[in-house]
Amino acid sequence: MNNVINKLDLIYTSRTLQNTHFFKHTQNINAFFSLVEHVGVPDSFRFELQDLYNKKDLPHVFETLHIMISIINKKWPGTTPDIKNV
Repeated sequence: MNNVINKLDLIYTSRTLQNTHFFKHTQNINAFFSLVEHVGVPDSFRFELQDLYNKKDLPHVFETLHIMISIINKKWPGTTPDIKNV
């Protein structure tokens, strides 16, 4: 009986940690989306949550990062390091 309880506890703990990580990841991505909004990245260059989290369209994610840094460098020069074209 103890062995069954230990296995159930391990499964519950594992699922709780997975849910916590998913929530934290989603929270961080949403904070990033707020930054993208604040910087003024056009909608056509913004990736969706599933593009990143499910690895559906990673090139679009990198494009968003590149555009965002370019806009930041234009609005607030010297804030970020220069980047090279992808």
